[in-house]
Amino acid sequence: MNDKAIESAIDNLLLKGIYDRIELPARAKRHIESLVDIDTEKFDAAFAKEKDLYVGLKGAEGIEGRYERFQEFLKKGVPIDASEVGINSDGQVGFTNGRHRYAVMRDMGMKRIPVAMSKSSKRYAEELGLLATSGDDQIESAIDKIVEQSSEYLYHVTYTDQAKGILPMQTSNWVQAASKDRYGEGEIYAFEHIDDAIRWAAKMDWEFNKKFGSGEISIVRLRRTGDWVVDDNDPLGQAGASGQWLKRMGHVPSEDIEQAIPLTADMTKRLTAREDMSDVFA
Repeated sequence: MNDKAIESAIDNLLLKGIYDRIELPARAKRHIESLVDIDTEKFDAAFAKEKDLYVGLKGAEGIEGRYERFQEFLKKGVPIDASEVGINSDGQVGFTNGRHRYAVMRDMGMKRIPVAMSKSSKRYAEELGLLATSGDDQIESAIDKIVEQSSEYLYHVTYTDQAKGILPMQTSNWVQAASKDRYGEGEIYAFEHIDDAIRWAAKMDWEFNKKFGSGEISIVRLRRTGDWVVDDNDPLGQAGASGQWLKRMGHVPSEDIEQAIPLTADMTKRLTAREDMSDVFA
């Protein structure tokens, strides 16, 4: 895999995090709208018919600067107001707000995008086949399955040669997203959700080894015992997380370390494809 392909894979790993940050705008709540997932390819074909409104690749034909400003906004890691979409019985697509937002996420490769719709627009979208279906239910089922397991296990990311023992007071390799201060005060960190652990392991492998699947980075599954608390060191860096990030000061007993597996390139690819990762430790 060349450097461009690796950089593309890193970008793709962020897509689920962006998806999870999209929320219903306050104005849409007042108008009794709800979030629905559109099938991006089908929706875009309908939107492209609206020549006066359509925002093309990289913001073409859009309002100057808006596409680029949303690209910069995404880097902040904060919640994203969903685009507000209207669809009539003839299949005509309109945006009350957010067509440039939609275009950026479309161009990033998001196959489904949450948007705000009224009940009537949702009904027409369903009739016209513009909503995401099939595989989405499998994705949600997979997420539910992982959440169910979260009370029993946590996931810690570390160097492979250190996976057999997890000790506190180790110097962090990372800085906080906002302040750039060294992360934490020597605590041990863990993730509730396996997706977050794989995402962090991929980031760590690329940062220190310039590879996905070098064998140098491992994910450790821990039994959830002892006093874990929510990690509040870097809330900005946790935007879009699939579960809680936790920390503790005391050591992790060896009997709580159930299994450790090195990150592989296949795990990274599967996460990028939004596959169910709950079988990683099967």
